[in-house]
Amino acid sequence: MHGPTLVHGTPHQKSAFLKSSKSNYNTTNMANIEAALADLTLQDKPNIQATADKYRVNRSTLSRRFNKVTTSRENTYDQQRVLNNIQSKELIKYINELTKRGLPPITAMVHNLTAGIIGR
Repeated sequence: MHGPTLVHGTPHQKSAFLKSSKSNYNTTNMANIEAALADLTLQDKPNIQATADKYRVNRSTLSRRFNKVTTSRENTYDQQRVLNNIQSKELIKYINELTKRGLPPITAMVHNLTAGIIGR
């Protein structure tokens, strides 16, 4: 007879376990959703329920993504970014150089640097 699996350890260890499990689930689930979306685009008559079952993803989520009602979190975050990846890396590089010189920038300075990069 098997009972429920108990996680032993400190609250911190339990929290770390839950966080790592959740992030791993999200990564796997996102990959499954992307695969399901690719499969749906190849179908003559898309069957969202059957595809959701096949890839073990939530039917509502798959439907909203397929019908472009919602996008992935990654796409949403990218659309909200002020700087692109190259600009961000250059800003971080400059901040690190200032810090090495003993002049770590204050928040207002970083804001002004960012505004200068995007031309505001």
